[in-house]
Amino acid sequence: MSTGGLIEDYEETAREWAASQGTPARANPLLDHLQAIAKDVRENAAGRALILRLLDDHSAGVRLMAASDALLFAPERAVRVLEQLQQGFGAEAISAEWTLRLHMEGTLNLDLVPPKGPDDKPRP
Repeated sequence: MSTGGLIEDYEETAREWAASQGTPARANPLLDHLQAIAKDVRENAAGRALILRLLDDHSAGVRLMAASDALLFAPERAVRVLEQLQQGFGAEAISAEWTLRLHMEGTLNLDLVPPKGPDDKPRP
C-alpha cells in the first residue's frame, strides 16, 4: 500500500473504530487493523502529521487513538490529550487512564501485532 493510501486507511479506520465503540464485534477487528498499520504510519513524516492533526479531532475516540500513537514522537502533546480524555466518561476515559498509566510505568507497547487467523487476517 502506498504511503498516501496507508495514511487514508489509518484515518478512516480510526473514525470507524471510534464510531463502533459499544459494538465489540465491529470495534475489535478495526482496532487490530489500526495496530497492524500504526507503526508504518508513525514512521513517516506525513503519517506523523496526520496523527498530530487528529489530536484535535472532534471525536474522543479518534483523539484517543491518535494520542496513543503520538506518545512515541510527541509525548508531551499526547499526554495532554490523554489527560483531557481521562477527565471524561465512558470507554475513552478508561482507555486514556490506562494508556497514561502504562506509559508512565514504561510498560506500554504500541508495536503489538494482532494475532492472525488461518487466512492470515487479524482475528475478529
